[in-house]
Amino acid sequence: MVSIKDVAKEAGVSVTTVSRVINNRGYIGKETRKKVEKAMAAIDYSPNQIARALQRSQSYLLGVIVPDSEHPFFAELIKNIELFAYQHNYKILICNSLDEAEKEAKYIGMLKENRVDGIIMCSQTLDIEEYKKVKLPIVSFDRIMSNNIPYVGSDNLNGVRLRLSI
Repeated sequence: MVSIKDVAKEAGVSVTTVSRVINNRGYIGKETRKKVEKAMAAIDYSPNQIARALQRSQSYLLGVIVPDSEHPFFAELIKNIELFAYQHNYKILICNSLDEAEKEAKYIGMLKENRVDGIIMCSQTLDIEEYKKVKLPIVSFDRIMSNNIPYVGSDNLNGVRLRLSI
């Protein structure tokens, strides 16, 4: 596996300089930046995102827990969450709870282990106290879970009225 040291050697610069180019920190001359980027391309280097996530305490991962991703409503929702996440350099981990409390609890644990930056909950099979213990940002979708957990909902009645008036 190609390392940052290999890039530095190929470019004829220090590891610190390569790090500055990768992280876009500190002053780097245009020629030096080009040289480092050319070296990265030449040896097919890509930064280790897991290591970067640990260093920055940000994974750029979001967990999305849905009852069933095959359901047309949730399929459309997942598509739009993914599009928005992609535009902001995030990736998503999709979890199908199938309305099973045990499965949902295990997914929450898995998302915590993977150091997601937050969870979008579209399922609620656990007792509210379990969600409060998570210690990650949670946004509930179409479910009011508690005053402490923000939610996004839709006004279905108004939606139908708008649809019928078209």
